[in-house]
Amino acid sequence: NGGNGGDQSAQTNAITGNGGSGGEAELQLTVGSDVQTGALTFNAEAGNGGNGGSDTADRAPTSEVTVGNGGAGGNAAAGIAITDGSLTATSISLTAKAGSAGYVGSVRKEGKDNHGGDGGTAGTASIKGLVLSGQQAAVKVANNIVITGTGGKGGNGGSTYGEAGLAAVGGAAEAYGLVAAGNGTYAVQFADLTLQATGGNGGSGGNTSIFYNQTTNNSQGDPYMSTDGADGGNAASVGLTIQNGSMQLTAEAISSTAAGGTGGNAGWDNNANILEDSITHANAGQGGEATATGIAVQSLLSNELAVGVITATATGGDGGSGANGSYADRMGAEVGGIGGIGGNAFAYSVWSSGTMAVAAGSIKAEAVGGTGGTGGTGGRDYVGSDVADGASGGIGGNAFA
Repeated sequence: NGGNGGDQSAQTNAITGNGGSGGEAELQLTVGSDVQTGALTFNAEAGNGGNGGSDTADRAPTSEVTVGNGGAGGNAAAGIAITDGSLTATSISLTAKAGSAGYVGSVRKEGKDNHGGDGGTAGTASIKGLVLSGQQAAVKVANNIVITGTGGKGGNGGSTYGEAGLAAVGGAAEAYGLVAAGNGTYAVQFADLTLQATGGNGGSGGNTSIFYNQTTNNSQGDPYMSTDGADGGNAASVGLTIQNGSMQLTAEAISSTAAGGTGGNAGWDNNANILEDSITHANAGQGGEATATGIAVQSLLSNELAVGVITATATGGDGGSGANGSYADRMGAEVGGIGGIGGNAFAYSVWSSGTMAVAAGSIKAEAVGGTGGTGGTGGRDYVGSDVADGASGGIGGNAFA
């Protein structure tokens, strides 16, 4: 994991350290002859980003404090390349888990003109699966092949009395099972192939505030506003891809599943929103898109595929929650913000622009769009009696199967 940024204790003109990046993880096996083994397990897990440094001043107010950013999560990848060779195994498991972003630092005291840290970048996960190339290549697995890719969480924007930090998008995830990439003849046999690709969640927007006895949080211009939630990461999974060459496949089942990440929540409103002529909310993040495919064929050569059950399931990510209305002092009440849009979902059991003969007992594709995010709660005037309405929930995502 990345190291944490250094703290500062000054009340003004202080800069804290950024979090360090998480380490990357990559596991690749190359097969160029005839290889026999038992259970084959690859687990590539990247490091998380370090946390940004905080301002630790024990007196108020603070001003012109710049808080460190969260560190980036590391990327993760795994795969097996078979060129003019064969691989025989009892089972195969490939896992890639990306690192999540570190947390931003904080400013503990009230004040103005401070600058919150930006959320760190999320790590991505990529599993290329078993890639076949050369003139001839073969795979024989007595039991199951399990492939799992998970994107990291995007960092939250920093909250402060001043300028809020920006949130980061959730990490994307892709998971491929078997890929015929060359122009040769390939033979594959296994029991079940199960793939799961999951996008990382987006970071939440930063909250900015105007302290109760102040008229602004920015001495140099317009008041700072809270920041948008970030979108959830996209996810894609493909069980069998035949780009080129000729394939003979025998299997009991192929199950391809993809789920988009959840969008980040919008930063909450502050008094500055009410000071505007029209209320402007920070936006909630959208849910990540999900695409799941059982079999995809592009090759124009002969392909004979015998699979008992082919299933593709895609679920879009949920939208983030809308901004909550301000709690103001004798300034009236403010409605909440609309929830984020749910992610779209696309499921294809069998897709082809090439040539193939498929014998399958069951073929199923199911797509579910992400749920729209929850609307923000209404604000209130905590001296007066005004209470505002909550906002509408976000629009759900579309589904195509």
